[in-house]
Formats: sequence, structure tokens, C-alpha cells
Amino acid sequence: MKRNPLEILKIYNRNNGDLSLEDIAEDLTEISQIKKCSFCGCFADTLKEFSSIAGQIGKIELSEKAEILRSDVIKNKKYDCIGCNPCYPADISNLLFEMDNAPKEKEEKSSCGCSSECAAEDSAAWPVEKGEYLVGNKKTSIAITTLTDTGLPREIYAK
Repeated sequence: MKRNPLEILKIYNRNNGDLSLEDIAEDLTEISQIKKCSFCGCFADTLKEFSSIAGQIGKIELSEKAEILRSDVIKNKKYDCIGCNPCYPADISNLLFEMDNAPKEKEEKSSCGCSSECAAEDSAAWPVEKGEYLVGNKKTSIAITTLTDTGLPREIYAK
């Protein structure tokens, strides 16, 4: 009998905000056993993000384990993302982002009008359009548009 990931992954527990990196590593190992995830680029991206965060805080063993899983995914990769709902790697990535980046009350604006994080990007490539931006996690491929309402993304981001 197949196990339902929604029932076994710790990310879906009520207290998922209290998960440790070890708990998340266990979830990533479980996700690696899901056939569709084992071929997916979004899972490889989440493993890279996890490895980076684990390495930055000195959890080298967890970082190395994630890199091993990531190399298997990349070796067998069949697609970048097929838009699964739910997307277990994306849910882990969102939790990692919340753990790694607390929302900032006040962001400095660069000359292009976006948050100061964009200043680190290549000015010829980022942003592609002038305007006002709230940049969250630059490592993910998710964007939210609120039709020029800068208060709404901050409200969503804070939840």
C-alpha cells in the first residue's frame, strides 16, 4: 500500500513552524522516494536551497546529504516542474524561506524602485521592467502580483 505524503511529511503537521532542519531533512528524504519528485527540477532546487541554509549554519552533514539527494535528482531529471498540487518541494522551500528570512518592516529602495536586494543583481538583467517591487526569496521561481498594491504582499508575507 502506498503511503500518503500528506499524512507522513512533517511539513503538514500543525506545528510545522517548529520544525528543525533535521525534521525537514527527514521530509526531503521521504520526498525523494516519491517517483514524480525524484525526476523533478523543483525538488533539485529545494535540495540546493536546503543544502545552502544547512551549510551556512554549520549543519554540514545535513548539507552533504541534501547534495547527494540533489545529484541523484539531477542525474535522473526529466522535467523542470510539472505543477503538482500539492508540490511537496515547494512547500518545503516556502518553509525554508520563512525560517531563513524574517520579513523586514522597512526596506531600502534602490534607484530602480525595487527593494535593495536587487542591487546585488546584474543591473542589465534585473529588474527587467522599472517599477516598485517587493523581493522575497530570489532563489525560487514564484512570483505574486497584486496589481500595484504594495501593502498586500507584505500582509501575505507576514502570515
